[in-house]
Amino acid sequence: MEAQGADIAALGRFFGADSGTVLSFTSFVNPAAKTFTYTLNPGIIYLGRALSLTSMGQSNAMSQWTWTSNLSLGTTSWSDIGTGAFTGDPWDLGEIFTLDPSGDYESHVEYTQTAARTVSLGTFVQTEHDILGNKTVLSTTTGRDTFQLQGPDAGMWTWEMDPQTVNGHSFGIHSTGFVPILGGAGAFTAVFTPEPGTAWIVFLSLTLLALLRRSLTV
Repeated sequence: MEAQGADIAALGRFFGADSGTVLSFTSFVNPAAKTFTYTLNPGIIYLGRALSLTSMGQSNAMSQWTWTSNLSLGTTSWSDIGTGAFTGDPWDLGEIFTLDPSGDYESHVEYTQTAARTVSLGTFVQTEHDILGNKTVLSTTTGRDTFQLQGPDAGMWTWEMDPQTVNGHSFGIHSTGFVPILGGAGAFTAVFTPEPGTAWIVFLSLTLLALLRRSLTV
C-alpha cells in the first residue's frame, strides 16, 4: 500500500493531479518469497498522455524492503526507488526519483492491529536536498489505511493521503484494493482527490449553474 501511494504521489508532485482518471492496477504478492509486483493496466491516459507504471519489490530476512518502480508519461520515463523497514513501530519508508535526483519522499506510519483488521495513521513528507544532503521540506500531510484480516471483506484495503500542495500542485489520493490474505493475485484502483479549496469552488460553481438554469425555466 505504501509503495503505490509513493508512486502516485510522485505523479502529482511532478506533473499535477488528473482527478478525472482512475488508475487501475493488477498486483501479485508472494509471501513465501517475500516479493510483490503491481502493474498499471494498459490504455490509461493521464493528463492527455499515455501512462505506464510497473513496480517490483522484495524483503530480506531483516524485514527491510526495497523496490523499483518504472514509469513513463508520454515521452518522459523515470524510476522511483524505494526502501522501507519496520523499526519497531512505526514503519519508515523513503523513495527517491530519477526524474529529479534532488527529490525525496518519506512516510512514517504507525499501525494498530486487531484480530479483524490492521489500521494505520501516517505522516507523509515531500522534501528535496542539496549536494550536501541538507533537506528542505516542501510539504507535509497525513493519511491512513486499513486492511481487513477477517470476515467477508478479508483482503480488502484502503489507503488515503490527505490533500497537500507541492511544486504548485494540489492533490490528495484515495486507493482501494484487494489482495488475498495468503498471497496471490490482486487488484486496486487509485484516484486523485481535489484540494479542499478546489472542491469548494467546484461545488459552488455547480450550485450557481443549477440556480441559473432554474431561473431561466421559471
